[in-house]
Amino acid sequence: MYKKSQLAFQAIMFIVRLAYLTAVVITVIALTMNQINQSVNTSLTENYVLYYALAYSEDLMLTDNVIDRIYPNTIDLDKLKNPQVSKKLDKSIYYGIENDHIAAKITFKDEKKQQTIIFYNAADQKGYQEWEVLVGTGIGGPGSATERIFSNPTLYNDAKIKLGTIEISIIKPNS
Repeated sequence: MYKKSQLAFQAIMFIVRLAYLTAVVITVIALTMNQINQSVNTSLTENYVLYYALAYSEDLMLTDNVIDRIYPNTIDLDKLKNPQVSKKLDKSIYYGIENDHIAAKITFKDEKKQQTIIFYNAADQKGYQEWEVLVGTGIGGPGSATERIFSNPTLYNDAKIKLGTIEISIIKPNS
């Protein structure tokens, strides 16, 4: 009789231990899954990457062809005033055939406050002009767009080195 009661007690305790262990495992899994962030927002990083790619592009900046060096933050006005500069930028920073991912407007102001504006991804269908309207609405969330503006003093080469300002406005549609 004594052995039967011990076996019954052990069976009941086994069920209790199993229920406790199951509760602990479920709690650990739930807490772990709660702490894992599965949606990482990289839009700010993408904005900085495009900004630096544009700011140090050899399609805009002054280059020394002898030593193959780009002078950072020194704009070559001949390259900037070339009508094909937007197409060159689109090819140098490649996001695919139909770039529906990111766009930029580059505004250069010289010391006389004259502006030169060029676009990166000024496509007819999806590009800066279309997304600029979305930013202007002020509506957030998917289907809208977010704008980030970078403004820096820069040098430019106009027979001698002079001081100007470059403003790069980057628009990225929200997804």
